[in-house]
Amino acid sequence: MRDYRLTEAKVDNDRPPRYYCARYTTNGYHYVQKCNPDPHRNSGVTRQMMLDLLDFLKKGHWIDKQTRLVSITLQVRSNNGGMRSVTRFMFELTQMAAVLPSFDMEAMVDDPESSSKMRVYMLMALGLTAYFIMLEVVEFAQSGLSEYISNVWNVLDWANFLLFFQVFANLIEVDILANRDRERLIWPTDGTPGDCGSVICNQFGFFDIWEIMHTARTAKLFMSVCVCIQLLKIIKFTNVIIPKMSLMTSVLSKGCYDLLFFGIIFAISMFAFCMLFYIQLGSFMDDFYSQPASMIALAKALFGDFPFEEIMDNSRGYVNGILFLIYLFVAVFILLSMFLAILGEAQAAVREAEMMQREEGKAEQPYGVLGDAKDWIWSSVKKIRERRRKRKEGAEEEGDGEEEEDEDEDEPLDMALQTALLKMQAKLDSSLKQRMSGLEVRLLKELSRMETKLAESPSPAVCAASSSAKRASVEKSRRATHAGDGDRSRKCGPSSASPVQLRKASAHASKSSKEEPQKSRASASPVAKRKPSVTNTIDLGVSPPASPRNNLSC
Repeated sequence: MRDYRLTEAKVDNDRPPRYYCARYTTNGYHYVQKCNPDPHRNSGVTRQMMLDLLDFLKKGHWIDKQTRLVSITLQVRSNNGGMRSVTRFMFELTQMAAVLPSFDMEAMVDDPESSSKMRVYMLMALGLTAYFIMLEVVEFAQSGLSEYISNVWNVLDWANFLLFFQVFANLIEVDILANRDRERLIWPTDGTPGDCGSVICNQFGFFDIWEIMHTARTAKLFMSVCVCIQLLKIIKFTNVIIPKMSLMTSVLSKGCYDLLFFGIIFAISMFAFCMLFYIQLGSFMDDFYSQPASMIALAKALFGDFPFEEIMDNSRGYVNGILFLIYLFVAVFILLSMFLAILGEAQAAVREAEMMQREEGKAEQPYGVLGDAKDWIWSSVKKIRERRRKRKEGAEEEGDGEEEEDEDEDEPLDMALQTALLKMQAKLDSSLKQRMSGLEVRLLKELSRMETKLAESPSPAVCAASSSAKRASVEKSRRATHAGDGDRSRKCGPSSASPVQLRKASAHASKSSKEEPQKSRASASPVAKRKPSVTNTIDLGVSPPASPRNNLSC
């Protein structure tokens, strides 16, 4: 048989299609091919050939009681988009002769430019992964084995690294297979027969790309898990940046052991009901035709997807419905309630620990960076307000200073006036002191004279003369000290005071004369904006004359 690639019409070889043909084979070695007479219109020749193929398969009992699966594979390539896709239609035949149809689709990028970009990104990711591995090794050396493994995030890091290397190896294999397939589709120019990897490809022309599709699907599976773990690791950094967001991880770490043992009990219960419904309903229900399908159907029932009506339609009585209700009661009302109770207890323990740390003063900022930013903003706002307030107060103080300057301009005049008053007061005090001292001398002389005269026994005439003389001297001293006080009545008779009392009076007058300047100086002390008074009443300390009835008789 001649190789089909010699006459194949494609976009890249610029061969025009001269006919419209189809072929089929049942064993890979013998094939049937028919073509339309006119390549530009469909005359039904190829369609009839396909119907003949189906009749041939029926006659040969290709589908019989032992057949379990019929698969139809359709391979398509988009040259404009650089994509390859494979669609498989599958018809599964059960033991009860039921047909369960399903389909599967796969797609991959088949573009040289996209492939070259992917290789560059792979090398960049490999370098970053090597750097992160080095950091993990340093952390392991610093913390030790037990402490390092006890941290779940470190375990996730190494799981992420292993998945990345698996993805890297699969993508390298995909690139190798893509280059191999391109080479197989090229006919050798030296005339040697080409090999495209299989007999059905070399003789019939069907090139199955199942191998590269399988490798690409595996790579996408590991890549999806790797990316999921990588994005979940963001929680590790958010817990450090904002401790308020660490509630989920704290609750899970607090109740991890309870959740672990509860998960074992939950899995056993689920598997028990899975086998129950697989045996009861697997022969005639799609949801329970296998153990994995039954497990998925029961898991969906936990979230509200109950195939109760379908179960009743495919059951002879109410037994299967009652069994399904028992499962719902056990799974939803008991198992899920216990699961939520474990999480609630763990959360309460976490909250209690946070409260104890807050009481001890060891609690961190709950909002982390956001809280620090908030405090910084508030402190900046307070500083700005304080500056504005100080500026306002400074402006007010400048206004007050101008008023004080106006007042200070009057202060020199006040000080000069006050100084002049003080000098005047000093002169008055000194003159008053001189007068008081002269008066004391006179009084003492007069007293000594009176004592001398009293010691003698004078006659009434002499007594009268001495009384008049004494009265005249007293009146003369009163006029000298109290000038301007007016005339006072004169009385006859000597004073009733004794000489000792007169001496005390003179002493009191001298003492008052000494204290009076001091009081006047104290009152004249410099006080801002206060003018001292110079009209002080001076007490001479002289007792007034006695009444006439107390005068001594001669």
